[in-house]
Amino acid sequence: MELPLSSPAKCELRSVIRFLNAKNNSPVEIHRQLVEVYGEKCMDIKNVRKGCREFNEGRINVHDEQRSGRPSLPESTVARIDEMVRANRQITLEEIEDGLNEDCSHFSVHKIVSETLGYRKVSARCLQLIYTVISVMHNSVTCQVTVLKEDKKQESSKMSTNEIRAVIKYLCKKGMSPKEIYEDMVDTLREDIPSYSTVKNWVAAFKLGRISTEDEHRPGRPVESVTQENIDKIHDLVMLDRRMTVRQIGESLGIPKTTVDRIMREHLGLRKLSAR
Repeated sequence: MELPLSSPAKCELRSVIRFLNAKNNSPVEIHRQLVEVYGEKCMDIKNVRKGCREFNEGRINVHDEQRSGRPSLPESTVARIDEMVRANRQITLEEIEDGLNEDCSHFSVHKIVSETLGYRKVSARCLQLIYTVISVMHNSVTCQVTVLKEDKKQESSKMSTNEIRAVIKYLCKKGMSPKEIYEDMVDTLREDIPSYSTVKNWVAAFKLGRISTEDEHRPGRPVESVTQENIDKIHDLVMLDRRMTVRQIGESLGIPKTTVDRIMREHLGLRKLSAR
């Protein structure tokens, strides 16, 4: 097991939380594994629980969402208020506020009831008719929402390239081999996963000290790629895996394969050998 990583990005932590949550790990177990790899101060259990809940509700983005003002209440709160009103048509705003197990102001409750749910004060004579109509509409909408949630659930199972790399980095730091990482990702994600060679290349890059999971900016061919640093890195990669190709080494280090071939031949004196 390697030493804990320092100051991981929030999006990286959320990517790992999303992956482990897809494996049906509990928030407590996910927090334990995060602390094991990233250290005790990486993220508290409260935020881990929040992340798991949001991913279960269909969240896809692992980056911070832009908030121009006070954040809106989650759909679960709106649905809970709707249930409370349907169960008791004479319930007051104060009773709704007291019945919610979260921070929700009197103003927010009133806004949800009047604007989001569209409830108004009505006479007792019209109440039953309105309730019947609403019930029919609610059943119809529920069916449509169920279909949308299923589609959203399938969409949320797909992880972006950077999320995949963050997971590879995390599993690499846990001491897992490229083969074990690839098989674990296949079992968890099942589709839209990188090839085994890609996993292998990123594991090699992280073992060499790479931190970022982002693509390196390459506006063009570097002025000079034959540096002592690149020579040492290529040497380490070859020693780590004698069957790595020139293309795979170039992709891992972000340098042209022609430069890799030149370094291997002229600076390291390496040649292709037959199996015999």
